[in-house]
Amino acid sequence: MKTSVGKFLAQQALGLTANLNPMASQSDTRTWTDRDGNGSALDAAGNVQFNELGPSTNLNLAIPGGGAKIAPGLPRATNWEESVSVQHELFPRVSVTGGYYRRQFYNIQYTQNLALDPQKSFTPFTVTVPTNPNLPNGGGQTITLYNQNQTVVNNNITTWSTNNTRVYNGFEVSVNARIPRGFIFGGVTTERTATNNCTDLASSNPNNLRFCDQTPPFRTLYKGSAAYSLPYEIQVSGSFQLRPGISIGSDYTYTCSAAQATATGCTALTAGVASLTPTVVDPTAQYYSYVKTNDVRVSRNFRHGRLRFQPFMEVFNVLNLSTILTVNETVGPNYFQPNAVVAARRFQFGGQIEW
Repeated sequence: MKTSVGKFLAQQALGLTANLNPMASQSDTRTWTDRDGNGSALDAAGNVQFNELGPSTNLNLAIPGGGAKIAPGLPRATNWEESVSVQHELFPRVSVTGGYYRRQFYNIQYTQNLALDPQKSFTPFTVTVPTNPNLPNGGGQTITLYNQNQTVVNNNITTWSTNNTRVYNGFEVSVNARIPRGFIFGGVTTERTATNNCTDLASSNPNNLRFCDQTPPFRTLYKGSAAYSLPYEIQVSGSFQLRPGISIGSDYTYTCSAAQATATGCTALTAGVASLTPTVVDPTAQYYSYVKTNDVRVSRNFRHGRLRFQPFMEVFNVLNLSTILTVNETVGPNYFQPNAVVAARRFQFGGQIEW
């Protein structure tokens, strides 16, 4: 039996403070109307004619610091890991191992805009998710979003949360057999990571409340490998893996115009926001299919004195499966259209020389 407990510190690179450099370059883009016809935004004396310039598109222009400020006493993010495993010999050269692994994250960093008050700066409105046969229940449900109803200068601060949580739990069982001239290995791992960002992330934007508490189902990974030595120094090995697909994040972009105001109760998104793109389906409700990988390697040793030459051939994706890896996750005409599949069967030849 083995057990371990460890505390780990998150890496804190120089980029955290580099964002505060007051000498960082800034720019602003404005419309220009040549009212006096002189072909310049400057007058004869070289002064800017502000009456020819449109409004600023960068409300943070000339504000020192550029990026988010750092909260006083910002601690390093940490995580604790605990594990316990038991290994037992079933028969000579055959063992089974079972283990439990857990990890908790603390002092999770996030960025908050202190200029926004979630109670005063946002107005709720409702929208309808488009209908689509690939959506759960075909779509069409009503969801609530929040429109930023005032324009503010960003007052971002990098701070940390003692309320947000992220917890990993994993269980693993494996069998290892050492047979004459080779070995066989097989294992099953089931795991999940639960997160809850409902307390602090919502303190500056209530849109972050949507799916802020995610406890996905346990997803299971199956794996196996084997190797065997044949006569004439020929080695054959192979591996198989059945990996659960990642979560599917379905999203849709909404604009809030005057024409929509009557139907949805929203006002035009004029406070520096042209649109909102929320996740319309719970990310823990949809997953890609299992990804199957099966690879084989064959090699042979040739010896001449102290020289050993080992040519080999490797075949990846032996069964030439074409499992879908990603799809178009934007709800619309091309929703769920495959974007990428597992690479096709591939042969690779090589050699190794030792002397």
